[in-house]
This record gives sequence, C-alpha cells and structure tokens, in this order.
Amino acid sequence: MNKALSKVREFLSYSSSGVASPGGTTFYETSDIPLAKVMELYEKDTTCKSSIDLLAASAVKRFYTTCAAEKDYVDAAKAMDSVDSFCEEVNLDGLLHDMAIRLIACGNDFWLKRSPEKLSEFVRIPIDSVEKIKLSSVEGLKIPYKIEGYQLRASYRGSVGDSLKPEAILHWNVNQNFNSGFGVGLLQVLLHTFD
Repeated sequence: MNKALSKVREFLSYSSSGVASPGGTTFYETSDIPLAKVMELYEKDTTCKSSIDLLAASAVKRFYTTCAAEKDYVDAAKAMDSVDSFCEEVNLDGLLHDMAIRLIACGNDFWLKRSPEKLSEFVRIPIDSVEKIKLSSVEGLKIPYKIEGYQLRASYRGSVGDSLKPEAILHWNVNQNFNSGFGVGLLQVLLHTFD
C-alpha cells in the first residue's frame, strides 16, 4: 500500500511541476489568413505590390560567390566556377527574388523536393497548396515542438497520400507564429488590421 501511495505521489509531483514527455498527440494548424488571399492583395493593390517588390529587390540583389581560401586552395577558381554554374542552372537569383517576395508578403514559401540527393531537383509549389501543417505536441498540452507533415489542399492532392513528410518540403518562413508552423508576412499583418 505504501509503495502504491508513493507512486501516486511521484506521478502528481511530476504533473504539477511541469515535466512533460514529447510522446504527445498531433494536431493541425492553418494560417490565420489564407495565403492565397494575401498574395491576391499583392497582385491587385499597386501600392502593396510596389512596396513588397522594392523590399525584395533591396534584400536580394545579386547572388555571387567568393572563396576566402583562394590563395591556399589550388582549385579555388574551379570550385567557384562549379558553384556559379549550379546557380545559373537553377536560376538562383530569380528564385531568391521570387522567394523574397512571398516571404515579405505572406511569410512563407514552399518548395517540393523531387530528389533529396540533388539540390536542383525541386519545384516551387503554389502558395495556397499547403492547407495545414501537422504538428506534434507535448503530451497533454497543445504546445507544438515538431512539424510532422504538410497537408495539401484537396485540389493539389494526388496519390501521394494525406500529407507530405517534412523532409519532402523546403518550408521557408519568417516571423514564425509560435502556435503554428506558418510564418507571418507584412501583408498578413495589414489584412489583420483591415478585418
């Protein structure tokens, strides 16, 4: 009897002291304002579009490579040429500029990895393709600690399944809301004030 009482006391002291295990449940979070609506404001309002474009151009000018150990490394020029040709192959300048527009406007950009081994094998997916982000929570609490998957909108789903694994998506975000996996952009904040 004494042993059972000590086990109950131990359990209650752990639960009241805030100790939790990561073996919790999962839940889905959606963006407060649909990302497609945010990009619609970007496309329709010339003031918003020009402001975001100016910020994106200021943030991402032109991608260039350099080698700090050029004097010590015999093949430095060859390595820089390889990196430059890769950047040209994937159009890194254009990708970074387009990504900056989406990040500044709505705080998110999603790229689908077609082949994890090859960096150039990815597809930028439409901003409204990810409907929900599946998050793990700490047991008994709705405190997210790990992204478990990305659920696509019904119109984008195929035979892949209900949600994509986190390794399949490159999710770029800024100003991440601590309650969800989604980022928050400038135009989202603006739309919140309109609502």
